[in-house]
Amino acid sequence: MLWDCYPEKQLPGGAPMNVALHLVKNNIPATMVSAVGNDEHGATLLGYLHDAGVETNLIQVHNSMKTGLVKIDPIYDGFAKFNIMNPAAWDFISLTNDLKKSTNNVSAIVFGTLSARNAESRKTLLALLHSSSEIKIFDLNFRQHYYSKELVNELLLLSTLLKLSDEELPIISEWYGFNGDEKDTLQQLSQRFSLECICLTKGAHGACVLKNNVFLKHPGYRVHTEDTTGAGDAFLAGFISKQFNGESLETALDYSSRLGAYVASKMGATPDYKPNEIYQTVKDLN
Repeated sequence: MLWDCYPEKQLPGGAPMNVALHLVKNNIPATMVSAVGNDEHGATLLGYLHDAGVETNLIQVHNSMKTGLVKIDPIYDGFAKFNIMNPAAWDFISLTNDLKKSTNNVSAIVFGTLSARNAESRKTLLALLHSSSEIKIFDLNFRQHYYSKELVNELLLLSTLLKLSDEELPIISEWYGFNGDEKDTLQQLSQRFSLECICLTKGAHGACVLKNNVFLKHPGYRVHTEDTTGAGDAFLAGFISKQFNGESLETALDYSSRLGAYVASKMGATPDYKPNEIYQTVKDLN
């Protein structure tokens, strides 16, 4: 959890926190596991999450480390360049007794590559994943140089659901020698790591999903792009919410595509909305 620092403003951000916020907006309870500094940025984030309905009791406060910041420089058409502060408080998440106990009371753990860039948080994440038998949702989310084949391989072996982008898929394919079209590549990836489900986001070109050998594609929704930051996080949260509520794979893919498009049409990763507004709003933007 961190602050996205745009040239003109600062907004709450961080992929796992974005997912948690969108899950709560879609009536799925969520608890954040992270760390902030004992500073104004940290206090404001904790208040923001509390007001949004995200559980904060597992967020640690560090006296010696600062709350994370990301400098976001717009490039074109809503796309941006990220410069992530290193180190930050969330690099030092300790494996507390409360955190150990938490895995007994959750349906899923959502995590990303970036959260494991530092040895201490990586150790904590791996311990949680090894101790949990629940759904483990891996958002690949490559950022800057903070990933490696070794790290990704270890996390993939512990995952049940994977979300990745069309920018990340070629990197994975090169690492493991996957080839063929999207369906073939996702099937090879699924078989190699025994993944139950893979979601591939493709920006303006839509998305596709492979689950239990069922492959579906979605063309996406055309919107006026304001800021793509967090669109993939919204997609993932939308997909999780529909699947957890027992909706069909087709419904989950359509809703997550709509929600991702809606977020891309707004400034910031977690704009305000109500789930029942997404269908009409995105339809109106087409």
